Amino acid sequence: MQNLSAAVAWIGLQLAATQHQAPRQAAALLEQQQQLQAALGHVLAAGSSSSSSSSSWQVILGTCTTDSTTYLKLLLSLKAAVSAELAQQLAGFGAALSGRFPAKLCCNAPGCTSLDKFSELEAVGGKACMCERCRTARYCCRACQESHWKAHKAACRALAAAQAHGGAQQQ
Repeated sequence: MQNLSAAVAWIGLQLAATQHQAPRQAAALLEQQQQLQAALGHVLAAGSSSSSSSSSWQVILGTCTTDSTTYLKLLLSLKAAVSAELAQQLAGFGAALSGRFPAKLCCNAPGCTSLDKFSELEAVGGKACMCERCRTARYCCRACQESHWKAHKAACRALAAAQAHGGAQQQ
């Protein structure tokens, strides 16, 4: 949980640094990030002060070790600490970020489930399903590329413009 909270905080720094690329989208994502950061802070504070689940929180916070079965049971017992609303907010935030920060080593479509027969690197390794405009976002198939276009569109423009600007400076 603490690592998740740290990751959400780091994303806030990245969003602030790239805010000039798409100001309205970045402002909305920054606001969402701040709300999630506050909610995760409350979950961490409540969990660390609760004596009934202190051993579970010690595992999450990395202060004790245990075998994988016990660890899994502890994680499942902590599921109640994160509300369904917070989990849904985190999933939505992750989906929005997937368009903002394309990855080169995996399918960029957050809902992709077609990678059960081969590795993601094999699926996205070629140029067959790479975004033609920004040449950054990669997909395992055309269906994933099309499903992710709405989320990727704004970042795509900014990435393509940055690449064109960088290429013009090198010449």
